[in-house]
Amino acid sequence: MNAPSTRRKLRYRYRLVVAMLVVSLPLMIVLAVLLTTQASSSLTTAGETRGVGLARSVALRLEDWLGERQAGLAVLAGVITGEPASPAAAANLVELNKTYSEFSVLEVADLTGTVLASSQPKLTVNPVGQAWFRTAAGGQPTVTSLVRNGDHIQWVLAQ
Repeated sequence: MNAPSTRRKLRYRYRLVVAMLVVSLPLMIVLAVLLTTQASSSLTTAGETRGVGLARSVALRLEDWLGERQAGLAVLAGVITGEPASPAAAANLVELNKTYSEFSVLEVADLTGTVLASSQPKLTVNPVGQAWFRTAAGGQPTVTSLVRNGDHIQWVLAQ
């Protein structure tokens, strides 16, 4: 009698283990999928938030930099309004170009687009017919989009 009772206990144990696996294994798989999806969503949200913060920081720094350059151009425009074609105007352009080395070239042009003075006579920007020049000639400060010009990138700030 002891042998059949032992077999029944073994069968019962196996059935109990199989029943527990049948119930718990799908539950574990569902929980794993849900937790993985939630973790992925949290990581995506955190990455997007960090990217937005970084973009805002870069934009603020760029705005500050542009504001400083435009202020320098406004001061220069005020200094050379009397005689823009004079040697003093060219000297002021050269000095400002040394102070703000971010500029490749600084030019003063009349309303027709003729360049009257330049900080780098070998480098020129032709303003004739450009939309940004018409805006600047109308008295509004102008910043263009970045434009590829041969092997260089041209970014015009006009006052």
